[in-house]
Amino acid sequence: MTLENYQLIERTKALYGHMTTLLVGSFSIAALTVIVLWSAVNQQHLLIWFAAVSIFLLMRTFSVHKYRRTEISEKNAQQWMNKVVFWSCLSGITWGMLMVLFARPDQIIYIVFVVGVYCGFVSSSVSSMAIHFPAYIAFAAPASLLFLAKCIVLGSYGHGNIFFITAVVILVFLLVMTSFARNTEIAFGRTTRLTFENNILMSEVMEQKETAESAVLAKNQFLASASHDLRQPLHALGLFVSALRDMNLDEDAEEVASKIEQSTVSLNGLLNGLLDISKLDASAVEYRPKHIFLKPVAEAICHEYMAIAEEQGTELILDIDDNVLIISDEHLLQRIVRNLVDNAVKFTFGGIIRVTAIADQGEQGDIVELVIADNGLGVPKEEQKNIFSEFTQLHNPERDRQKGLGLGLAIVRRLCKLMELPLEMQSTVGIGTAFTLRLPTGDIQFVSEILDYDITQEMTELSFEENLISLKGKVVLVIDDEADILEAMQRLLKYWQTKAVVATGPQQAIEFLNKRDLVPDLIIADFRLRENLNGIEAISQVRDEFNIDIGAILVTGDTSPDRLKLAQSAGLPVLHKPVAPKVLNDVISELLG
Repeated sequence: MTLENYQLIERTKALYGHMTTLLVGSFSIAALTVIVLWSAVNQQHLLIWFAAVSIFLLMRTFSVHKYRRTEISEKNAQQWMNKVVFWSCLSGITWGMLMVLFARPDQIIYIVFVVGVYCGFVSSSVSSMAIHFPAYIAFAAPASLLFLAKCIVLGSYGHGNIFFITAVVILVFLLVMTSFARNTEIAFGRTTRLTFENNILMSEVMEQKETAESAVLAKNQFLASASHDLRQPLHALGLFVSALRDMNLDEDAEEVASKIEQSTVSLNGLLNGLLDISKLDASAVEYRPKHIFLKPVAEAICHEYMAIAEEQGTELILDIDDNVLIISDEHLLQRIVRNLVDNAVKFTFGGIIRVTAIADQGEQGDIVELVIADNGLGVPKEEQKNIFSEFTQLHNPERDRQKGLGLGLAIVRRLCKLMELPLEMQSTVGIGTAFTLRLPTGDIQFVSEILDYDITQEMTELSFEENLISLKGKVVLVIDDEADILEAMQRLLKYWQTKAVVATGPQQAIEFLNKRDLVPDLIIADFRLRENLNGIEAISQVRDEFNIDIGAILVTGDTSPDRLKLAQSAGLPVLHKPVAPKVLNDVISELLG
């Protein structure tokens, strides 16, 4: 649509938008005029004039009603605008005839009334019709010229200079109103032009937004598919390695198995970064704050990286008091601190990394500032915003997998946003980097409650060997469409002394169970199965067959946000491939009591 057509359509809509009010007002003024002039002029002529005004107004009403039942478009907008001009002209002639027919030189008071009616109508036409200048002229010109001619005629026949003066006043009034009308049309044109240009910009922005969203969706779909396809064999590999380590191996074979396991763990860490991003994008991560001591959280992470730091000649210092109590989600805070410490260790060689906590009193109340600072390479000022983007690594041009995928700080940023934690970064090239987290302070009255809870947790944790004893003789059904995974799971569950039944789908599982006259104590189902079936549906079918609410676990290598939401909404434990045998054992033991 061109600008001219857009402005024409908008003018048409604006004119017809308040047409009903204009018609009602015109009829009311016409009726008042009849009442005022009834005893002063020829009543028959007055009624004829009123009838003509009423007919014109009625015809305009029908025209407006027809307009409202028609969809305005580029093709018919000009036709409706021409009708406005036509009816405005007839209306101007009709009201101009009011002075011609009923202005009498011996009744000045009525002439003043007619002049007032004229001025009122011309003034109102500026506000109602000036957005389309021809419509205003079509009304104001005949009404003014007829009035002006009548005044000149009365003045010429010796009825006093008052009529010549009135004629001049009418002419000046018409010129002033016409100037206002012209300016109004120009202003309307500017407004509609700006609106038109803004609409174009908004359309372009929306198009770019949709393009960006499509790109993000394509990226997520690619990552989900790639992650799923990689996790399948990696999951099977982890299970086979676990089964292999349980065999009696010689020293060389044990070393090879250990190397394979290390490589599997490394690859698992890379894929978990992709999974974390997908889970955060899917809003599948819940923030569950509680009172926790900060030092054990940071201390456990520092111990993980102590050996690596020492190999690089870096000193990792933890300086947090034992009684620092905060309110946060322990698991999510661990992810944030681990990623920040990991980032510091990667880029600090022969320096110092400090993890400290400082109590402070801010506007939001008492807080604890957790600072992870290093004197490593530092980040250039122009790159400080970019490092929080996915797959950004400033000091890894060779893309060394040991340095990850560049997702650590992207995950930190997302988690801080989820937890509403202010995160500040100060960095100077060659001097170092400091990240500061502002954590709300906890209530010390909850200390005893926390300690009691921790003791209870420790007392209820079973050792791996005790778990194995509790699984003996249990019937565990595994549904997965990957043959390697089924074989590996069957070997592992057999080693755990369970009665393992493996199948590629729910119908095959039900058939195998019935043949062996078994009822499963637990179902482990892959989320994505063949024939567009998912693990939730497979679990439901097995439960329906045996009419028992059998405990179940979903296992998935999928990182698609939509699939993660669906898996989470099922209310089942969800494990992400590759699953460590120890983790699988713990979850199975917990479900089986």
